[in-house]
Amino acid sequence: MRSFFTYLFLMVVSTNGCAQVKMATPSSDSSSNQAVLSPVQIIKGNYDKFEVDAIGNVYLLHEGQLKKISPAGDSLAVFNDVRRFGQPTTLDVTNPFKTLLYYKQFATVVLLDNMLSNRGVVNLRKTGIFTVDAIGMSYDNKVWVFDEQDFKLKKIDEDGKILSESNDLRQAALIAPQPDLLFDSDGTVFLYDADLGFVLLDHYGTYLKTLPFKGWQSVSVSKNTVLGFGKDKLLTYELKSLQVKEYKLPGNFAGMISVRTMGGKIYLHKKEAIEVYMIP
Repeated sequence: MRSFFTYLFLMVVSTNGCAQVKMATPSSDSSSNQAVLSPVQIIKGNYDKFEVDAIGNVYLLHEGQLKKISPAGDSLAVFNDVRRFGQPTTLDVTNPFKTLLYYKQFATVVLLDNMLSNRGVVNLRKTGIFTVDAIGMSYDNKVWVFDEQDFKLKKIDEDGKILSESNDLRQAALIAPQPDLLFDSDGTVFLYDADLGFVLLDHYGTYLKTLPFKGWQSVSVSKNTVLGFGKDKLLTYELKSLQVKEYKLPGNFAGMISVRTMGGKIYLHKKEAIEVYMIP
C-alpha cells in the first residue's frame, strides 16, 4: 500500500494539485490491497456526480441541485436549475471560476461562474453540432466538443461560434472514435473511447496518436501521464517513458464509483458518501 500512496503523493504535490506524475515502484506486497485508512472527512449523500477543482472546492450534484462546498465543508454556492435541460451528463470544473454542465439529450451547454450563477447557455444544435458525448473546457477557457457526425474536434466560444476544428479523423487517422471523455492537458487534447483507447490531438486539431488502453474506468490525465482504474488496480501510462504500470488498491477503494486526487487528498465517491483521505 505504501507504494501506491507514495505514487499518489508525488502525483499531487509535484504541481500543487495539477497532478504531474512521477513514477513510483509498484508494491509487490500481496496483502497491500487489504490495508484500510480512516477518512479525514465524510460528505454524506447519494450523489449523482462529484468533482474537485484545483483550489480544493468540491462540487456535488444531487436531485437537480449542484452544490459547491469549500475544502472545510462550508457551503459556498448552489445552482438549483440543474434539471432545466434534463440530467447533465458532464460536469467540468477544470477552471475554478467557470463551471460547465453538459446535457447530451438536448445538446446543450450551461456555463456558470464561480458563484454558480448562470453565465450563458449554448444550444449546440443551433451551431450545427448534433451528436456530442465528449466535451470539456479548453486551456484558453473556451469549450472543446467532439462532433461524432463528422468526427471532428471543435472549439467553440460562449456564444456557440465555432472557432476552430480538426480534420475528419476517419480520413486523418483512419479511426472513427466515439469518446465520452475529453481532457485538455499540457498542450494536448485527450479523447477517451473505452473501446478504442486514448486519441491524442494538439491544440490545432492535428492528430498525434492513439494509445490502445481499453476499458479503463475513472480516467484522468495529468500532463505526461494518463491514469485509470481496473479491477482492484490503478493503471498508469507515462507518455515520455512509454511505461505502463499497475498499483494494487487499498481496501478503502472497495465499492467506489469514481475517484479524484487533488491538493494532497484522495476523494472516493461511494454510494452514500464522498470519503476524503489525506495522502500519507
